[in-house]
Amino acid sequence: MVSPRDQILFIVFLLPYLVQPAEYHAVGTNVTLQTGYGGNNLNSVDWNHGENNAVKWFENNFKAYGNFEDRIFLNRTNGDLTLIGVNDSESGEYTVSLNGKDSVTKHFIKVIYHVPVPTVTVNCSPEGELMRFCLYTCAGDTSQSEPVSYEWSLPNGTLLSASNKTINVTMESLTGPHDQLLCTMKNPVSKATATVMSPPRSTALATTTTAHPTTTAPPTTSTAPPTSKAPPTTSTAPPTSTAPPTTSTAPPTSTAPPSTAPPSTAPPSPPAERNGYFVSTVILAVILAVILAAIIAVICVHKHMTGVWIWKKEIWEKRKDERNGSSKAGTNGSPERLLNEYQL
Repeated sequence: MVSPRDQILFIVFLLPYLVQPAEYHAVGTNVTLQTGYGGNNLNSVDWNHGENNAVKWFENNFKAYGNFEDRIFLNRTNGDLTLIGVNDSESGEYTVSLNGKDSVTKHFIKVIYHVPVPTVTVNCSPEGELMRFCLYTCAGDTSQSEPVSYEWSLPNGTLLSASNKTINVTMESLTGPHDQLLCTMKNPVSKATATVMSPPRSTALATTTTAHPTTTAPPTTSTAPPTSKAPPTTSTAPPTSTAPPTTSTAPPTSTAPPSTAPPSTAPPSPPAERNGYFVSTVILAVILAVILAAIIAVICVHKHMTGVWIWKKEIWEKRKDERNGSSKAGTNGSPERLLNEYQL
């Protein structure tokens, strides 16, 4: 009975043959699959692509199958097979039998395309923040070029990132000789690099898409003013060849300066606030004045009514005393006189 330890050692021994690493090749290249055979008297060679026959050779009989017809070369000394101009449909596992015996040599190839020239998109945070950040994204159609990796670096070779397709940097770090970023997209068979300039610091939100030749974009901003004098020179044929580039780049340069619009709208905001404060202060003062006047009027009316009431009370008391005196004396105590006095 085989012990568990021997089973583990056997699996470890077979692991390199069970898990065959992929061999990456570019579309259209020639790929040679080696057998490692070093013996003599090679009589037959059978190559299979997956479960299908690819090449069979026995003595003087030779046959290639399917897409491999007229696109292979078989070395009849060691059995090596060369595929000419491979395409992505020929990815997969290749096995070989030499002299009727299966070989332990296996090849797992993956045919992929070259990576495209990347396109870099820049998104910057608005102006006015304490520290502005710019998010750079390296993109491209890599559906048939995987696996793809990304690298971000400076023109002097300093590596910033070696894994992510995006990188977040501060505007302050992109100054002087470091005002450019390089995005490199690569796979096992190719690589491509795009250079992007740091966005202008006067732009509040910069969203630009640039490819490899974008290093000429900044000079167009310096030549934008002369384009206003270009129409007189466009009457000649040669300048018309240069006119389209200037007109194609003129809209971005004309739209970039209007980013100074916020300063033109910013100054009116403080006077508007001060006017609002002034109006509210005046309204509050008027309300307080009205309330104070109402209080004074109420006090005056109250004092007046109190004085009238006291005066009438004194008169009433005086006349009451007079009536009491007259009643005691028995004179002038007629009902008519008392009625008149009561009415008074």
